[in-house]
Amino acid sequence: MKSRATVSLFALTLFFALAVTSVHAQLSERLVVDVPFAFTIGDTQFSAGEYSVTKANESSTVLMIRDGNGRNGIMFTTNPGNGKAGRTEQAKMVFNKYGDQYFLSSVHRPGGIVRTLKQSRRERNVEKEMAAINRAATPQSVAVLVRRQGL
Repeated sequence: MKSRATVSLFALTLFFALAVTSVHAQLSERLVVDVPFAFTIGDTQFSAGEYSVTKANESSTVLMIRDGNGRNGIMFTTNPGNGKAGRTEQAKMVFNKYGDQYFLSSVHRPGGIVRTLKQSRRERNVEKEMAAINRAATPQSVAVLVRRQGL
């Protein structure tokens, strides 16, 4: 009886250890990307350079982007992307381009996981300005492939 209890306790401990490790790996998985142009998320402007994107919470509705030094960054809320983007194994960040201004639009993870950003007030204003200049103005979609994935 004692050995059965010991085996059960060991199995339960192993299960919890694996579950915690799995959650930690999911939260700390990061995408590293070299963005060759300045861009905006919400009201925050970023210069061209290396950035890492990680999940900020278990549900992954909030993502965090940090510069290459890991010092400067922000958290931003995302929504599930639509399925029409297609399943891709290549991770990427997609930007809306208006003239020479870029706004982060979505983050694509391997396996077809897409997280989209709500269009900011600033982006809507730029879109209206561009439309006033050129009635057929629509944003150009620019994808930047992720350079590295991992912890």
